[in-house]
Amino acid sequence: MKRIPLIGLFALLMTASHPASAHERLSFTEVLADVVFYRPAGLALTALGVGLFAATSPMLLVADQVPPHDALDDAVDVLVMTPYRFTFQRPIGALRSGPDGVYHRR
Repeated sequence: MKRIPLIGLFALLMTASHPASAHERLSFTEVLADVVFYRPAGLALTALGVGLFAATSPMLLVADQVPPHDALDDAVDVLVMTPYRFTFQRPIGALRSGPDGVYHRR
């Protein structure tokens, strides 16, 4: 019974993103490292970021009253959205984002 959630999580992580181009070849070790290590680490960092954001949101609301009024937006982007994008929106094998914020393989 414990294997069913694990298999479901594995299937979710495998189908959560796809290669940007079908003709790009990734090595087995790149895919394995991404699925076994980087995606679960990204999921843990996303959960940790949500917790930190929830814990610091009262202070962020106070800090957001002072111009330029972007403390809350910056915190959401850094603590929640960055690990979320790394975990769920990047193609398999892409580990670094470019200056435009888009993940590229190499």
